[in-house]
Amino acid sequence: DLSPPPVAEWSTPGRAPRASMSPARASALRGAGAAAPSVARALAALLLCSRGSSALTLPPEVPERVADQVRAVLADPEGRVEVLSADHTLPAESYEVVCAEDGHTVVRSGSLLASLYGLYALAQSAGYAFLHPLYVVRPTGVPDWCHTLSACGRGVSTPAGVEAVRGTHLHTQHPIELADLLNGVGPSPGGRGPSEDEAAWASGLPMWTQYLQWLVANKQNLVEWALLEWGPTDGFSTSPVRKRRLTELVVRAQEWGLSVSIDAPVNLQQQHAFRLQVGEAGEGPLGPVKARLDWLCDLGLDMISTEIGSTEFSHANASETVALLNATVEYLAAKGKQLVVKNHASTNQYATGYKDPLEPSKELNFNYITYYADKRVVSAPHTVQMYSLSDPLVGSYGRRNFSDIFAMMKLLDREGKPQVFFPETAYWVDFDNSVPLFLPLYATDRLRDLQTLSREVPRAGHLNFESGWAFGYWINNAAQAFAAWSRRNGEELIEERLFHSLLAPLGAPFDKVADVLFQLAALQNRTLVHDVFEGPEGYTPQTMMGYLQGWEGMAEAQEHFQVAVVMPPRVHPRDISKRGDWYIEALAPRLKALASAARPLARRCRALRAAHRGGDGGDAARAALLKDACVGVELFSLRVEQVGGIYEAASGAAGSPEAELSTVPGIVAASEASPGPAPMAAIGGPAIAWAGPPAVACRKSCRLIVGKSAISSTMVTGSSSKSSSSSGGGAVRL
Repeated sequence: DLSPPPVAEWSTPGRAPRASMSPARASALRGAGAAAPSVARALAALLLCSRGSSALTLPPEVPERVADQVRAVLADPEGRVEVLSADHTLPAESYEVVCAEDGHTVVRSGSLLASLYGLYALAQSAGYAFLHPLYVVRPTGVPDWCHTLSACGRGVSTPAGVEAVRGTHLHTQHPIELADLLNGVGPSPGGRGPSEDEAAWASGLPMWTQYLQWLVANKQNLVEWALLEWGPTDGFSTSPVRKRRLTELVVRAQEWGLSVSIDAPVNLQQQHAFRLQVGEAGEGPLGPVKARLDWLCDLGLDMISTEIGSTEFSHANASETVALLNATVEYLAAKGKQLVVKNHASTNQYATGYKDPLEPSKELNFNYITYYADKRVVSAPHTVQMYSLSDPLVGSYGRRNFSDIFAMMKLLDREGKPQVFFPETAYWVDFDNSVPLFLPLYATDRLRDLQTLSREVPRAGHLNFESGWAFGYWINNAAQAFAAWSRRNGEELIEERLFHSLLAPLGAPFDKVADVLFQLAALQNRTLVHDVFEGPEGYTPQTMMGYLQGWEGMAEAQEHFQVAVVMPPRVHPRDISKRGDWYIEALAPRLKALASAARPLARRCRALRAAHRGGDGGDAARAALLKDACVGVELFSLRVEQVGGIYEAASGAAGSPEAELSTVPGIVAASEASPGPAPMAAIGGPAIAWAGPPAVACRKSCRLIVGKSAISSTMVTGSSSKSSSSSGGGAVRL
């Protein structure tokens, strides 16, 4: 189930380009590398012939590579399935699947993309599931291909323009699964750093195909990623080789009917971002950004996203920014492309000379300067972490809530200015799936936001920021796509049934998994977001999220100096012994209560894993997905136990060089109840982007050794639990 499709993934010189492809792009692709090995091509052709592909009839406009993937995955339908050529009198994203009495099923649609929507919807009705890019679940019995389905047929109004956007932004500034490939490089033989070798890069193309299939099966219509560079003069970042590879990625996505965007900041300096502005030289209103704009346009993109300011937390000159955005959108519009500008969530930076239209006595938050730009500029209001538009925030990005973002979105909607809402299903850095900390709350909060948009900001599109698939985060990604399509299709989703509806194609026992996920998301909503409690004297209000998230030196420095604070606050373990009364009254009861509530959910998942260890065919993929989801639940419980143990030990370590963690009731209970989680090697596979064992709750034999220096924060990075301590000799041994 996890192997690449049996069709070679190399570019084939001389392949007929798409009808809409420019001569320059066609020429670039004709020289795009070695031909597919003849033996592999022959085997692929024989395989398709042996399957009797006439049972699945695809129209001629379906590109060859897409047809190959569809046939490889769906094999040979028992009944005859015919996908008709698109009927352009129908709404572009509408489809209708009709099964006649003789079992002949026909898919009609308004576009190539909608044809694939209809075909994959039919496949899901027949028992397939596409919830994880690398795990296609196939029917365990004989699939039933006779179904009648529809989505907005003739005469039904559907969204247009950016209002129709249901997209995914792959945040390749983080080391996620597709980060190398989407930046034109591949893994090095030794696994240390990227490789510019052609074969290394091309080895990732099968995963790109699988991901594009996931997008279409989940009814997304746009894919975007962040482009990186090693340096403006490194010889590779704007090289012909890289341009050819990126063009290939764009073409492959467009062959599936998807629109494609790349994120390239103007001059924002963050994590090796590929910036539009390099140097100060340049002619005309676009100045120094024109050369790189042209370079990106040559890739065949449908739109370009950008970010403003010198960093995420510092602003540029407001008037110059507006002039540059206006010149850029004019330039791109002449090429038939759109400009999207990300509106960051940071605060305390203002656009001098530009009044806030919502509070005219104040200057505008610089991030919203797009309000004063050309009306063709698409704003992308950004919310961070799992919080919904209506949630309280305690410190993240210096915020108490997202009320100003929501108010600006409503204003943009009233004035007819285009926008795409830009929330997240993983924050990654120190916060969630890099800890690892599974937060299915992301899924329910994205549903809440989409329901809010339907009522209050109906003309906003939706572009989700994702950062990886491991430890259950594929569920969050699939849930937002499911909710976005349901919103577009006028369907009402009930939060209590979100996971049941989403996981229904996987069959039993995922109804039990869905129940666990809903209970865990509700628990997280109550305890990590809405339970705001007072900190000790000298501290700001707290939430439990501040204690479960990861921490490292940079985050602590930002909090200490109150510069670019991005995370909820906490009392550090090294300081807890000085605040014993507060710990006993406020923090300890919450940690113990959360551990007690999470532990039964972990036990249920552990039992499910034990009962469904694998199988053949579709069962193997189901077992892998169940395992990954349940490991996420179990790791959440263990993280609560771990944090509780650290704070219990730290609070009882005053005046003593050692504290025996076996005295902590929660740790003892966890120790006696279970042999602990399986090593990652046992629960891994392509869906688990992890190399070693997770941090686990301490066993009875664990000791916390506290020297004179403070206990530092403990977080998981890479494949181990690491602790950094000050030079005074303090150490944490787990």
